Amino acid sequence: MPDGSINNQDCSSFSSKEAPAKAASTSSKEPVSVVSSVISEVLSGKTAIKKLLTTKKCRGCLLENADLSDANLNQGDLTKAILSEANLRGADLRRAYLYDADLSDAYLYDADLSDAYLYGANLRKAYLRGADLRRAYLYDTNMEGANMGYFPSMGGARFCKTTMPDGSINNDDC
Repeated sequence: MPDGSINNQDCSSFSSKEAPAKAASTSSKEPVSVVSSVISEVLSGKTAIKKLLTTKKCRGCLLENADLSDANLNQGDLTKAILSEANLRGADLRRAYLYDADLSDAYLYDADLSDAYLYGANLRKAYLRGADLRRAYLYDTNMEGANMGYFPSMGGARFCKTTMPDGSINNDDC
């Protein structure tokens, strides 16, 4: 209330489960639908691999040690996927969404990550020899200890709060 008091007048007429819906519907002229919370199942193993290779989408999937060598994941969505120690050798990850993905110790030899979105990704100790990271978005990405090889292909990559393989921070594009 404007004077700082609390008005509980309408609270006793409905249960706590109904409260948000009733309160919302009485506060505006538009009807408000209540969205129930959905508990999603985390996919892992062969089920996750099958879904990923079929749909190119597997958000939050557990793909540790998965063999995805030469996989076509162009424009795929692996947001928050766990790909630590996965074999992605020669994989096509162009324009892939790898937001907050864990690629620590992953094998990405000759993988194409050009134009990939690696915001918040963990590439700690990843094997990136021969990988193409041209024009990749490496914002708040951890690449500490990554094996980049002798001539990494990173032309046009964008860096902001990026931990580089030597532990330095690259803020060139902040």
